[in-house]
Amino acid sequence: MPPADVDSSSNTYNNSTAIGYNATITADNQIVLGTTSETVVVPGDINVTGLVTASNGIDVTGNIDVTSGTITSSGLVTANNGIDVTGDIDVTGDID
Repeated sequence: MPPADVDSSSNTYNNSTAIGYNATITADNQIVLGTTSETVVVPGDINVTGLVTASNGIDVTGNIDVTSGTITSSGLVTANNGIDVTGDIDVTGDID
């Protein structure tokens, strides 16, 4: 039984987990941490094998290292200590 105030909108989803007050699962194979009014903080490293989608941008205080793959953004990407890229950089628009 899920903890109180974790909502799956009365639907049945497979392989999904909601953590936090009013966290809402909306599909199969999801992990939902909190709500849109909260900030998720990860004190260690994040290793991503698949796609990262951020509708409101990504702020990075450390480095963004890309050894294979692509950084695609329709909004602002901020890295206070630089972006290290092995491979090509394709830019559509301005670099400030």
